[in-house]
Amino acid sequence: MIAVVLLVLFALACAVASFVGIMLAFVSDSCNGSNCDTGLIATGMLVTAVVPWAIWLLTLILTIVWFARSKKAWWLPLVGAIAAGVAAGIGIAIAFAGAPSGF
Repeated sequence: MIAVVLLVLFALACAVASFVGIMLAFVSDSCNGSNCDTGLIATGMLVTAVVPWAIWLLTLILTIVWFARSKKAWWLPLVGAIAAGVAAGIGIAIAFAGAPSGF
């Protein structure tokens, strides 16, 4: 039961990460001319918005498999959420690397 609650909370966190990923488009607001790498900013946006959901899906599948095998699975959503947070952080860093001023 705890794993189900954690998976729901994890999905909410993924929704927040997706919103942050979309808002990373505003990193390019400080770009004037050609001093920004828009490809890098777009890659960071994509990583931040999509990769946490992919990790959530993998975590969901693993949790179901562990439940089917009658093993305790409460820790799987926690590990998945940490991995998704790290992935979102890497995506944010990639997006900020595309803008020299950072904002």
